[in-house]
Amino acid sequence: MPEWNKEPKAIVEEFAKLCSEATTLYNLYWRLYEMDAKRLELYDQTAPLTLRDLNHVLIRSVLLEFAKLTDKAKTTGHPNLTSNYIVEEVPWPDEVRARLAVVNERLMEFRKYIDSARSKRIAHTDLTAQMDKIADLGKFPKGAEKKFLRDLQVFVDIGYGHLTNGQNLPLHVAMSDDVHLLVRALEKAELYDRCPRCDSGTRAIALLDYEQQAS
Repeated sequence: MPEWNKEPKAIVEEFAKLCSEATTLYNLYWRLYEMDAKRLELYDQTAPLTLRDLNHVLIRSVLLEFAKLTDKAKTTGHPNLTSNYIVEEVPWPDEVRARLAVVNERLMEFRKYIDSARSKRIAHTDLTAQMDKIADLGKFPKGAEKKFLRDLQVFVDIGYGHLTNGQNLPLHVAMSDDVHLLVRALEKAELYDRCPRCDSGTRAIALLDYEQQAS
């Protein structure tokens, strides 16, 4: 079926899935690298090269997903499933389209911060940016990305709510990761290895003490 004949509700639901995936990816990054500064010390003690590389990969992935959600409605005539497509191409009553457009303007304001990173480093490698070592592509004010995610939820709520008589479609799934289990495993391994000359009983007591403190 041509994209312009698809049901608006299905289009909004599919866009919401993309938003949810981007939200989950951001939450994974945040819980790994922003939630607790002590974790960074733990990573440096455990596998600094791998975990720093993972940090870099996640940042690039998050920025790319955020940018894709706010791409143009069409590229060389081909439709993109983006906030701009939903505003411009889905048939809405004027009042609903106006509300979506207001929120979309806020989404596009955030996109301005990351657009150069997406176009010059992440999706493409701009020769000048690479050779001149242009830094800080994609830098944005503290907390701006969280506002972007909140605005995505508002955007979906407006469209989906209109199509479903007020139903919500949450983008964030509670307990959608198990980062805490990974961190606990690293902490226990570090604690266990901290005393190479300790006997098994001493190590077991240390681990039991850790479990009591963590609970």
